[in-house]
Parts: sequence; structure tokens; C-alpha cells
Amino acid sequence: MSSKTALPVALLVVVFLMAWPTAKLLAQNTCPGCSEPAKVVHPNGFGPHSYARWQPKTGLGDSGGSNAFSMLLVHLTPATITATAKAVVAIEGFDGEPVGLGGVTSLELFVREKDAFGNPTGECTLTGGPRFSIRYRISSPPDLFLEAHCQAMTAGAMMTAQNFPLSTYRQRTFTVPPISGAIIVSLAILYDDPVVPSSHIDNISVTDVNLGCTPCTWTRPADNGSN
Repeated sequence: MSSKTALPVALLVVVFLMAWPTAKLLAQNTCPGCSEPAKVVHPNGFGPHSYARWQPKTGLGDSGGSNAFSMLLVHLTPATITATAKAVVAIEGFDGEPVGLGGVTSLELFVREKDAFGNPTGECTLTGGPRFSIRYRISSPPDLFLEAHCQAMTAGAMMTAQNFPLSTYRQRTFTVPPISGAIIVSLAILYDDPVVPSSHIDNISVTDVNLGCTPCTWTRPADNGSN
């Protein structure tokens, strides 16, 4: 490469690096005056036929409106294709927070126990049932994981689905233990039960007083703009 070509390319690289925002800025809201990352949930999935999405008319009463959304989690990927497929609900805006005291202290959701006909669903399991997954780091990689499986969480109140009087959801709460020096890298709900192909969850809540979440709760898609 000649010097005439090398100089403009070098300048271009410098300008690009100066203009490219940091990861912290990329995670932030784009709304005027926002200084903290947006606290949102993103339904997603990994692997063919494994996904999460909001589904109307199937859940508990919402924070507004009458759609009674629940979050549908589906895991239908054959193990012969990939054993790591799962439904994923990413909970964003809590990266960089301490694990436990001074940061995220409690995680909660409601898991469906009976379907529209009153039949037990078997969705709350100790294996691949709905679970919170905290990916965290202490000073430097490798990252570590703290998971709260459905049956291992504390069972609480039972509530009835708004449109199906025989369908019930059970509250499940996980008190996050303090881990000295641990900082959250990512927070998510995962579902990959090998026997029960789907699950419904609702009223996803995260308590983090430091970020004003006392708690922050998601009952419908529109709650992404209100927490």
C-alpha cells in the first residue's frame, strides 16, 4: 500500500473509533434526558421452533387495557438439531448492577399451573421449566451463572386468568443472594423443558431500589415504556 493510500485509511479508522459509541451508550434509551439504560423485556429464542412472545387473552389482568397478555414460551427444537435451544426473555437495563444487596435483590414471575380447562400443566419444573438466569462477573472473566428454577423458587399467591376462570397462575419469587464483588452481565428468563413443550408466564418483576424498581413489573408489551 502506498503512503498516499495508507494515510487516508488510517485517518478513517481514527475517525470511526472516535465516532463509535461505547457499549454503555448503545444500551441507553434514545429518549431526551435519559441517563440510564432502558428497563425492557425482549421475547426471543435460540434454535428453530423455540421462541417467546406476548400472547393476548391468555393471562392475568394487565396494568392497563383489557388484553390480558401472558408471555408464551415454546421449546420445540429436537435435541438431534441442537441441545442448547431454548425460549429466551431478555430483561435489559440491569447490566452493571450488583448481584443482591445494593442491586437486584428479588426476581418474581407468575407461572401457569392450570390451563383453560382446569387441567394441571406441569409447566413449573426443576429442570427446564421457566427460570431466571443471572450471568455475572467478578472483576474479570470468565462469567458465572446463578439460576433460579421454577420449583426452587418460593411459591406465593395464586391468581385466576382474566378470560378463563379455570386457568390459574402461581406466584414464584427468588430472593437474590448477595455475591461479593459480582456485577450483572445479563439477566433473562429461560425455558427448555424436554417434556413440556410450552409454558405461560406473567407479571415479570425485578426489584432494584438503586434503579427505582420497587419493583419494575411487566404485564404486557406496553410496560416496556413505563418502567
